[in-house]
Amino acid sequence: MIAEKIIDLETCSACCLACNFCPRSSIKRNDHRIDFKHVSRLNVGPKHIVWLSGLGEPLLTCPDLEVRIVKQKGAKVYSNSNAAFDMFPRNLDRCMKMGLSFVNVSVYGWDQASYKETTNSDSFEIVLKNVKHLKSTGLAMRLSYVQTKSSPKDVKKRIVEAFDVTKVRLLNEHGRALEGQSCEPPKRCSLCANYLFVSSDGIALPCVNDVRIVHPLGTDYDKVYGLKKLGYPWDICRKCDCGARFASDKEGFMEKISRLDAGVTK
Repeated sequence: MIAEKIIDLETCSACCLACNFCPRSSIKRNDHRIDFKHVSRLNVGPKHIVWLSGLGEPLLTCPDLEVRIVKQKGAKVYSNSNAAFDMFPRNLDRCMKMGLSFVNVSVYGWDQASYKETTNSDSFEIVLKNVKHLKSTGLAMRLSYVQTKSSPKDVKKRIVEAFDVTKVRLLNEHGRALEGQSCEPPKRCSLCANYLFVSSDGIALPCVNDVRIVHPLGTDYDKVYGLKKLGYPWDICRKCDCGARFASDKEGFMEKISRLDAGVTK
């Protein structure tokens, strides 16, 4: 069985929220939509999942053409979204027509007060309305919530009741699931071959999808986003032999990565 490979595609660098845990709130970037030529360069096929993701809001600029390009290559297209803007239903429906097959909605509260505390936005009622629309489409979906130290113990119950869903996925501030996954360091890491992040500038960043860390493979998030290097997540990352190969031949190694199935071709 061939494992599915994941590419996070930042279709839009703009966002309609200013969440207090998100590094985007403290960096300066030009708000723009990804150039179609970068999407066309993706070397993807049936065993890939392309997530519309990044530090912006993917559905804000209606990436229906990006979805069509990826679907024509045979890959699955999923999307993250905060669903906190009025054009969400229209943009969602257009993307569905082009082949979008799954949406993860990040909800940041269970009422107006809790939502505003995290996002500095009064958009909670808009999110409620948009989640209701998403459920009516029949599209596969999931709600997720970033849990912080101030989150109440019964936060899952509150969100389930507020949005009238059966379950919600809890994440930490780095976007990692708090349930159903081990917090122990992995003995092996497959991210080098199975994961890429492509920014809205068309820059391919291999490996770790946590913008607050730096992996020796060369995830230069600090260069793309102006973020400081804050170290490694686990010892396994320090010991990864990809670091030495990357440091000695950056261009050659990136070319090798680009020729993998989870790559970006020139």
